[in-house]
Amino acid sequence: MKYLYLLVLLLLLTLETSSQTLSDSSGLSVLQKKWRINTNNSFNSVLNEDSFRANKETNQTIQDQKDNLRQNAIRQQSGLPLEAPPVRKRATNIQNRNELSTLYQVA
Repeated sequence: MKYLYLLVLLLLLTLETSSQTLSDSSGLSVLQKKWRINTNNSFNSVLNEDSFRANKETNQTIQDQKDNLRQNAIRQQSGLPLEAPPVRKRATNIQNRNELSTLYQVA
């Protein structure tokens, strides 16, 4: 009996969905559909930079200093001359100004 009710319910649902039609009362129609790619020079290089670069550079500097202290302790025990701590230079991002950015747009 349950199967009969289920079958009747499914038939009613299919009849209801088949009776629905799409009405185009808006009067709009799609004339053309295409994609367009814009490539522009990125003048705002700050957006292209790594936001954690300063943290990474600081951590690397601290690690280099710790390594230098360990090596100097070993050199001092061996009687060798000590080395000066490493000096890091900040990297400039002049090369990022000429990168191309790509923007996909629906035309």
